[in-house]
Amino acid sequence: MPKLLYKVQQDKSYFPEVKVLGHIKNLLLKAGERLAFYLIQNSTTEQWLVSNPQNQIGKGPVAFFSLNNANPDHVDHVLMQTLDNGLMQLNWEDITGGGDRDFNDVVFTIAESRKAITVPGQRGQKVTTKFTWTQREAAFNNELGLFIVDDPTGRIGNLLPQDPGYAQAALTSKSRQVVFASGQTQGAVNNLELPSQAYIGFYLIQNSTSQQFLSQNPQNQIHQGPSAFFFFPSANPNQFDHIIELSSNQLAWEDQTNGGDRDYNDLVFHYEFGSPVDIELLSPTLDLTSESDSGVSNTDNITSDNTPTITGNAEVGAKVQLYSGSVLLGQTTADTAGIWQITTNVLNDGTQNFSAIATDIAGNVSPTSSPLNIFIDTINPIINLTNPIDIAPLQKGTRLTGII
Repeated sequence: MPKLLYKVQQDKSYFPEVKVLGHIKNLLLKAGERLAFYLIQNSTTEQWLVSNPQNQIGKGPVAFFSLNNANPDHVDHVLMQTLDNGLMQLNWEDITGGGDRDFNDVVFTIAESRKAITVPGQRGQKVTTKFTWTQREAAFNNELGLFIVDDPTGRIGNLLPQDPGYAQAALTSKSRQVVFASGQTQGAVNNLELPSQAYIGFYLIQNSTSQQFLSQNPQNQIHQGPSAFFFFPSANPNQFDHIIELSSNQLAWEDQTNGGDRDYNDLVFHYEFGSPVDIELLSPTLDLTSESDSGVSNTDNITSDNTPTITGNAEVGAKVQLYSGSVLLGQTTADTAGIWQITTNVLNDGTQNFSAIATDIAGNVSPTSSPLNIFIDTINPIINLTNPIDIAPLQKGTRLTGII
């Protein structure tokens, strides 16, 4: 028993006493680790450690364990089941001596965390995906959308779903697309193109839009503005799972904070992947900006600026890399209108040959663009007079000749 109590003292409470039906907890465990569970009867771990660390009946809060022969009343207080879908379920009886032995006082399941959905096909392909809103029993006008993540866990850069700042990163991602806008309803259909092999997750903005969320509550705090709920439960501000998976391609949402009536029928939709097709990523266009083009016209690609700005168009969100020959001059990302621009470092006078390539959010690389040749001339003209210089005053109509 002392070793067991020491373990309780060192570990954290996964479901504090105020948690209610539907709450979740994500843990990072190592392969091969063994777990045991405990339940503090009508109290907390902290209060138990202070008032009844020897775990004696009648001396304070009692701890019941999932290990055999560890309970002070010598009764098994947990029934473990393996469900058909591979989940493990623990059913607890919280009354000393076994109570009514219904084993329904605390029931929770253990499963691998929900993984991002993988778009079918091969890299370099895209899939037209059909989304259909099949049921709505809600007063809220929610926005539903999707975003691309970096791996099946839902990671975005160095942020995991449970990390601060995740909601803002997801909803400002250039890969984010609105599936159903706030104000749409049951029966709505939308078709979106998704890159093959991408990992996607979904979000729901409660009775608002993503723009309003980002301006009013980007940290996703409860009761501080519109809330965002995610496909990855640990990203939710209330640590509640707002989704149930009705089938492999049908999701049902609960849009109330902390689960509301838990009927999961506020927004029900299904998605259907089409056949993958090859992506033809167009090469970026490029030109000298009119501000940098200082020649006779704004289009002659002659400039006195040796740090010219090159601009053009590419796929929205694509990374554009600008080259002079084989030398990388800089890179940027095409904005929401597909426009990009890069200002170079100092370049030598003379003809400069530029080209660019684009890489989209799925990693597809475009062919090299058509070349752009510009002429840089930063040398001021020099005037040499060929007539002898006369010290006499100039007269009206006098002409001087020379070369430049």
